[in-house]
Amino acid sequence: MTLVPWLAATTNLGLPVMLAATGGLICEKSGTAALFLEGTMLTAAFIAIRTGGGVNGLICGLAAGVTVTSCHYLLVNRAKVKDVIAGVGLNMLALAATSFCERIVPSAESVTTLSTTSGVLVAAACVALLIGCLTNPKLRLRLDITGESALQARIFGINTSRVKLASHIAAGALAGVGGALLPLMGIGTFVENMTNGRGYLALAAIVFGRWELRSVIAASIAFAALDALQLVASTQGIKADADLLSMMPYLAGLIALIVRTKRTAGPAELSG
Repeated sequence: MTLVPWLAATTNLGLPVMLAATGGLICEKSGTAALFLEGTMLTAAFIAIRTGGGVNGLICGLAAGVTVTSCHYLLVNRAKVKDVIAGVGLNMLALAATSFCERIVPSAESVTTLSTTSGVLVAAACVALLIGCLTNPKLRLRLDITGESALQARIFGINTSRVKLASHIAAGALAGVGGALLPLMGIGTFVENMTNGRGYLALAAIVFGRWELRSVIAASIAFAALDALQLVASTQGIKADADLLSMMPYLAGLIALIVRTKRTAGPAELSG
């Protein structure tokens, strides 16, 4: 297998997963399960193409991501729906809505795309901003205490609703950018179920990375490298079982979830 196409495919597939995973990490650190990542990415990808792609599509994808996670925040913190149920429900709604719209009015065959270099720069800027926020002692302390015990956080005078809302917005922005980059750095159009479970891979990367930013980023890239094998094999004419190759990243993600132990458990509020 040629190394250059594989690295290029890993980058194009890895950046969306990495951004979604880092966004989900922030939300989970505040004590809310980020099962909404799949639906957020899918919605952002759809909106990015429908708004013409390019920089405008990227911005609109970001806005779409924030909208989805804001709905999740309202369902969980206002309507008191379980975070897992709300996340799965939004994923199902996103899949159904985007598929319905795509069948009624198909997307343009191709819109303005973004280069790999542009995608890398956007992702680097997002991660740098995230690192800046996480290294702020006050912000990090508020986030960690809220994720460990919302009751204790309120005793200390922390507005937990505000922390969770900010975490949802950050998660939506990052996952939205990631979802938008998926078609904009790729084929330049939208197809049904385009994310194909990559939001769940991002969630698995969070668990496998033990809720630590560096490890989560590394796990995301590792899953993407496995995901890229099928794409490169088909384009390079390499004979391999396509079903086996396509299964590999999800099998790795499943194993990552299975090996979760008390030693790698996340914020206490996630199990509450």
